[in-house]
Amino acid sequence: SGVPRSRLKWRCRRAREPLINFSNVTFYDADLYTFPSVQRDSEFGGLHFEFVPGGTYEGQGLNAVEARRVADEVVRFAKEQHDRFTRGQPRLSLGVGTFNLRQQIAIQDELERRRRDDPAIEAFSGQGLDEPAFLKTLEYIQGDERDVIFISVTYGPGSDGRIRYNFGPLNGENGWRRLNVLVTRARRLMRVFSSMRGEDINPTVAVSAGPRLL
Repeated sequence: SGVPRSRLKWRCRRAREPLINFSNVTFYDADLYTFPSVQRDSEFGGLHFEFVPGGTYEGQGLNAVEARRVADEVVRFAKEQHDRFTRGQPRLSLGVGTFNLRQQIAIQDELERRRRDDPAIEAFSGQGLDEPAFLKTLEYIQGDERDVIFISVTYGPGSDGRIRYNFGPLNGENGWRRLNVLVTRARRLMRVFSSMRGEDINPTVAVSAGPRLL
């Protein structure tokens, strides 16, 4: 229509540059103004890949082994924040993103079982927090931001060791947009839990941009 275009280039919300670098290069032509991290050798911060050995995609959106692993780490995080609170330190906020609804429910069920046995896990429920923790699928993560984000990829090898290229919403026409939103939600740390590695995905077999970008 002839209207001039301009882009919002400043991305100051990320404490670690790797949290925006992928999207900057892939979706924004490396045109954003980002800032190198002051701390580059710290274990806490940035982008971490967490391989889940033994995880199997059981079909219909479920990877039970990976769901248990993510729930374990959420419990660990909740206890750490409870300890920080008792020491008078600020608690960090948490968000968990899944690639489909069934994996979200599986993680939620695991957390409910653990919460009944340990009151400290109530930190995950968000009571008394400025930013309550959330557990959502990538379709419903939009304006959410948290200090720490856990992502459960869910998809991976089946019981026969083969990877089927049914990546749910990622296979859709706008799957790449959903992926971009999902991976830019963390301010300090993003941990990606997956039962497969990047090299396990053959980009020539993927039917859309989403799996190739994953």
